[in-house]
Amino acid sequence: MSGLGTAVADSDLVLLEASAFGPSGWVGVAGSRAAAAVARHASIPVWVVAGIGRLLPGRMWDALAARLDDDMPWEADDDVVPSDLCDVLVGPAGPMPLADALRRIDCPIAPELFKPST
Repeated sequence: MSGLGTAVADSDLVLLEASAFGPSGWVGVAGSRAAAAVARHASIPVWVVAGIGRLLPGRMWDALAARLDDDMPWEADDDVVPSDLCDVLVGPAGPMPLADALRRIDCPIAPELFKPST
């Protein structure tokens, strides 16, 4: 990730991918949170791509985020990024403002996410 901040600051747009997106945040590869935060600080728009089935309802997002809460986040493969670091969500229908995109929850409920991990 050497040079990530400089690369972002020299960009016109930051495009990241979410493996899951919920009302208060999203999951991206390690470095996504840093890239989005640098972009926000530099007033560079951040667009996040979320494919079909990746927009989670609040309760499912909370369960997933709790499972990803790590005592050593610097060693994690994924980042949990606050949704306020995203300007536009890009889905199957194309780019749309975040508020509009979050109204189209498209992930089926997965009861196994609500079971305590062993």
